[in-house]
Amino acid sequence: MAEPSAREIRQDVADLLVRYATGIDQRDWKLLRSCFTDDCKADYGDVGRWSTGDEITEWMRATHEPMGHTLHRITNVAVDTKGGTVTSRAYGDVIVRGPGG
Repeated sequence: MAEPSAREIRQDVADLLVRYATGIDQRDWKLLRSCFTDDCKADYGDVGRWSTGDEITEWMRATHEPMGHTLHRITNVAVDTKGGTVTSRAYGDVIVRGPGG
């Protein structure tokens, strides 16, 4: 089987980001959980750090379920596939409504 091209990898990363945003906005915690490996290391700076996919998914569930509607828009996805490692950067524009709407 051939190695995926840089274009295919970029599309896979973009698809992952859409799953992430959709999982949160639709409160589909199974879909959100599918975005993380069991041994992920997620660092959201001052917001928090998590060491498993289950930890970050549970934090997102507990944080977002009491809120009103959220809308995550992901733009400017840049992916680097050099050196056998995939890194990416993207911008997130997020609208969050409080529990009362």
